[in-house]
Amino acid sequence: MHEKILSLKSYTSRLLKVVAISYMCFPVVYLVLTGILLDIPGDKFAPILWSPLFYFMSFWAMVAGYGIWQMVQWGWYVFVAVNFVIVYHTAWVVVNFAGSHQRYLAFFVGMALLFLLVVRVSWEMRVPYFLPRIRWWEPEPATRLSAATVIHRTDGDPYRGSILDLSLGGCFVKCPETFAQDQLLLIDFQLFDQRIECRGHVVWRARSTVTHPKGIGVKFAAVDKTNRRKLRMVLSRLKKREEQKLKALAS
Repeated sequence: MHEKILSLKSYTSRLLKVVAISYMCFPVVYLVLTGILLDIPGDKFAPILWSPLFYFMSFWAMVAGYGIWQMVQWGWYVFVAVNFVIVYHTAWVVVNFAGSHQRYLAFFVGMALLFLLVVRVSWEMRVPYFLPRIRWWEPEPATRLSAATVIHRTDGDPYRGSILDLSLGGCFVKCPETFAQDQLLLIDFQLFDQRIECRGHVVWRARSTVTHPKGIGVKFAAVDKTNRRKLRMVLSRLKKREEQKLKALAS
């Protein structure tokens, strides 16, 4: 059984908070950005404002912004769905109201930026230690990592555990000990001859179940450049190793 995650939004990045606020203010932000990028004349805004699709899109965009701000699992799903609507509505605006001669180029550039935004938000919301109920994002058992780690806390002796999930943002550590919610820890582990130390807070605690062993989800705090570089290298090598396994199974 998973214990409730408390004040999850306090661990989010500044960028994610800006995205959440922008979507909660979506009608104004959308009109300003499309007006600038597509050079829409002032008299062309009236048909856009009278469009039922604009209000439908704006409502769900604001809902998605609130969900991201609160860091709830449905916020991610609404965010992804409403961005498809944004693409469709923006294409309609480009065809009917855009005044720029480079409107199609501006459209594709804008959609590329929107795609990158979705990827960036997914990096923070879809990791299993952060929002564990999004089960389809969790890796298959065969692809899970198993790396021995030492868990240091400000008081008491260090504990040993095993990292099962790892990303630039945090990790899930299997361990029999119990830690407090929001407790600050130092995760010390070694992979591919690289010793990595990352400080982080406990944002999720799991009891032993069929789908999850007993352990903690740790959200990394500010990681220094040296450890971040090592972490990137380790993750790249892990990805290549998994790709090689998949190729071997396919052949």
